[in-house]
Amino acid sequence: MTDKAALFLESLRNADQSGEVLLPFADDVEGFGAAVQFRTDELIDFITQAAASGSGTVADAALGAFASAAATSSGQIVDADEQFQRWLGEEELSDRLRSGTGDASKPQILILAGIRSSRPVAVAAAQAAWTRHWPLDARIRAQLDSGRASHAVLAFAPQDDNWRRVAEALGLTSSEIRLIAALTRFGDLRSACQQVGCAYETGRKLVASAMRRTGTTKQTELVALALKTAGGAIAPPVLANDVLADLFLLSKRQAFLARAVAWGETRDAAADKVGTSSSRAKSDLRTVFTACGVATAVDLARIVLEVDALAGLAQACDVDLSLVGAGADPLRLLKRADRVGRIAFADFGPISGMPVLVTHTTTGGRAQSPALIKCLQAAGWRPICIERPGYGLTDMLAGNAWANAAADVIEVLDTLGVDRVAIFARGGAQTAIACAQALGERVCAGVLQGPDPPPQLDRSHQSMLGRSKHLFYGNETILHAFAGMLSRRTSSVAIERMMRSTTKGCAADEAVFTVPSERDALVRGARQSAYGLDGFVAEQVLLSRGEPLPVLAVSEKWSIIWGGQDKLYNAEDSREYWLDILPGCRFEILADGGRYIHISHTAEMVAALGNAEALAAQASPDSMGCPSD
Repeated sequence: MTDKAALFLESLRNADQSGEVLLPFADDVEGFGAAVQFRTDELIDFITQAAASGSGTVADAALGAFASAAATSSGQIVDADEQFQRWLGEEELSDRLRSGTGDASKPQILILAGIRSSRPVAVAAAQAAWTRHWPLDARIRAQLDSGRASHAVLAFAPQDDNWRRVAEALGLTSSEIRLIAALTRFGDLRSACQQVGCAYETGRKLVASAMRRTGTTKQTELVALALKTAGGAIAPPVLANDVLADLFLLSKRQAFLARAVAWGETRDAAADKVGTSSSRAKSDLRTVFTACGVATAVDLARIVLEVDALAGLAQACDVDLSLVGAGADPLRLLKRADRVGRIAFADFGPISGMPVLVTHTTTGGRAQSPALIKCLQAAGWRPICIERPGYGLTDMLAGNAWANAAADVIEVLDTLGVDRVAIFARGGAQTAIACAQALGERVCAGVLQGPDPPPQLDRSHQSMLGRSKHLFYGNETILHAFAGMLSRRTSSVAIERMMRSTTKGCAADEAVFTVPSERDALVRGARQSAYGLDGFVAEQVLLSRGEPLPVLAVSEKWSIIWGGQDKLYNAEDSREYWLDILPGCRFEILADGGRYIHISHTAEMVAALGNAEALAAQASPDSMGCPSD
């Protein structure tokens, strides 16, 4: 076994050089287990270094939000897509690009002048080798592959479909989003009003309404939020203030002030946070506006968000294009009323259906199985998936992760006007129980799918995830490093390989990966989780500490359903534990099922919820509606 451990560690070092450091964990589970047992210190050292060396996490760039061009090393534009030409033009770029395209050491962020004004626009430029994950137009990619161009140039330029996505996510009207889009393009409200053809006073009312809907307090924060949402799920660059400081030759204090103001902070509040006086901050911000070439705080917000998006993409460990419009997860973002941050969720509809909360796994997000969603809807349900704190696009909160998730669920349901709800927990069983306790009589039925057992009862450590438990249960430092490695060194290829390794040997689960739509949804959900993984860490800490769960007094309408061939957990290890939490519930093992029984045995799982029409009839008449405008 020590030889297997040595071979595994050697394969890790080789994979680290190629950039696919997670593949050995998926491909050599026995070697991983041997390293955990016999070469623990070396393995921990590697994981810690791998986490620290990752420059960025995954990024899901929204389709159509970026414009691209191909250039020579001297800065000459060879080709540009239509979006790039509209946003920046070609002729005036060559001279400005020459100073930035020659450096092959890393991608660079450059500041250029827009085609119709002298307002600055950020672009990313890099040699072709650095751009394999960039969201480039197919024609631009062909120019790089053919050798006619050596560099790619990328600009952040959201289109109409991206703005419609923002409107849907933030609950904005078409008039509001048209004005916000114009506000980002022109930098001040009067110019934006002229562009969309409305009176200035009307524009002020539209902006005020949009701020109420989004929970923002300043135009800058509204613009920053809208632009961030339009770009997709792209984390700001590591050391974002340093990136801004280097680009505009600012001090770190000035860069901090610029980012704070861009996100809606008052000058005095930003000054307090950075530890300087209001008068010094005023002087610093004058320097910032001059250095950035902007005249308004709104334009400052735009350029800061452009830099964040482009630098975030350049540093990302893996980039994928996320869908916009039809076929996309129906993203909504809700500002917490009395707590910090926003909650991300997907309301799959229809509004007339009986609401069912579908919880995601500990390594998943709001993306759900198309087969499950379709079957739930056909049975009269309205699936709603809420990303828990620290997962996907939901902001992290301090405190008990399960209690925080329950509070988020209540806030979302109250906002949607939902009085009665069922719970379908295809992961996050502990959160599902905490939510059920908090919601009380509002919960009409529930299903736990293969719930995670507490560590002391978990004897199934055969998969990659199973083996890793030996490392981080009870060791929060290693847990943070392991999560950091998963987040900052992963890719869609590695995610799929790890999923396949976890289910290897179960025919039902292996068949799931032959269905492209189901495979893609599983990988997309894991990517959404990998965006941060703070929530994963917080929940694993609670499990490691043995945080107790409440006993649900009324649980006769609940079912616990396992796959008999589940390779991650063994149903019998925690049968008594879960029956104590849900006394009187139905407990069933599907003999030929595995980890993904919500896909392989969809009809049985949906049927376990009960009759949607009958449960809806028990609810109040307006309990399944939406909030009024």
